[in-house]
Formats: sequence, C-alpha cells, structure tokens
Amino acid sequence: MAHFHREHITILDEREVRHYSDHFAGLLVLANISPPPTIPADATIDIDIGELHDALLNCTGVNLPIHNITRFLHSYVLVAHTKEEGTTILDVPLIHVEDYDLAITPWTSTYGSHRMDVDDILPPLPLTPTRRPRSPEPKNLQALSLVISGMPPHLFAMYWMLLPRMFENICQLRDVYADRSDYSLRANTFAPPGAIPRVAYVAVRKQEAGRNVLYMWSLWIQVIPHPPSHPDAFQYDEDVPSV
Repeated sequence: MAHFHREHITILDEREVRHYSDHFAGLLVLANISPPPTIPADATIDIDIGELHDALLNCTGVNLPIHNITRFLHSYVLVAHTKEEGTTILDVPLIHVEDYDLAITPWTSTYGSHRMDVDDILPPLPLTPTRRPRSPEPKNLQALSLVISGMPPHLFAMYWMLLPRMFENICQLRDVYADRSDYSLRANTFAPPGAIPRVAYVAVRKQEAGRNVLYMWSLWIQVIPHPPSHPDAFQYDEDVPSV
C-alpha cells in the first residue's frame, strides 16, 4: 500500500459527495478529442463551442444551450437536461467537428483523478491536514485574486462547502465567482502571497474491497497580486463576509 502524505490536501468522504455524483450520473457526457497523427499528443486543442453545438445537433437531434457545453481537462463536457437526453447523445459514439473526431463516452465521478491505495495511517474522518498557519501580522497581508482550476464537475457543484476547508488556516476568501464554462473558481483574499499554495489536492475517500482508496485531483491556484492602488487593497477587514 502507498503511504499517505500530501501537503495541502482536502479529503472528503464519499458520503459527502454522493448526492452530487449521483445527480450528475447520466446527465454529463464526455466528448473526448482524438487528434490526427499530425498533431503532437500533448498539444492543446481548442474546438469552437458553436461548431461542437451544431455537430451535436446534426448527429443526435439534441439542442443543448451553448452554456451547457463546457471544458474540463482535455475533454468537453456536455450537460444534458435529462438522463434520457444524455442517453440519446451516448447513442452516437463519434462526432466529427472541424478536423477532429470526438469520442462520446459517459462521465464517471472518478474521471480525471489519480487512484491511490492508502494504509491505516489515513485518518478515519474527512480532514484538511498539513496547513500553514495564517499569518497574524496585518502588515504581511496583501490584496490578492486567486484563480483555482482543475476541479471536477461534481466537486465544483459543492465549492461553497469545499473552499473553506481547502483554505482553512491559510486565508479567508471573498467575492467568489464560479465559472461554469471551464469549472474554474475566482476569489479575492488578503494574505501573504507566499502562503497560498500553487498546487492543492482534493480527494474522495472510498472503501473498495475492504481497503481505503483515495481518488485524488490536482488543483492549480494562480495568485494575482493587486497593486497598492487597486480598490481592494484598501478594503481589508477581518469581519468581511467570506467563504
């Protein structure tokens, strides 16, 4: 078994996320890009959302709103209105858009995660271990904007509960904005820039065949300092509403 050690990891029990994973099962469909041999495997490929919408409509008869077509990792996520609509999309195994073929597959609650078998040193309760203490010195605080990306759809849906646990003892977040086009989160905070981790992890703990298993996602945090002249630089208040 792997020994459990990750800095800046937030662990959720599968019971905490079951409502969201069950809700999205059958509603979310993945359109996975299959690039032609002439394009390097690690190249970033962007497909016009409007073109994907039209191709989906022509192939399946399903007319999804543009905002129901989103991006997560290297796939496009098609958000159906009903599970019946999701099944209709899945009946078409391949959609051709521009110069690319997109394989249509079901979304699963472990998509994009890294599976780890962990031993008994993993604590039994959900927790957020290995935190840096928040600096008590106001003079060290700076107005920052954060952009958090890499969160899977079912955990993105519960960001209001997840973010306070991720940033416990690091900083308080305010003005949180959830961008459903790419499942990114934006927020403002006051903290020393060096106290914000650039990579954090969120994991769901499950029991499989009597063993503790973690399904873990990497989250990337972009830290954008505000200049002293920025309005937010003058608005620090410990009592400001936060998440």
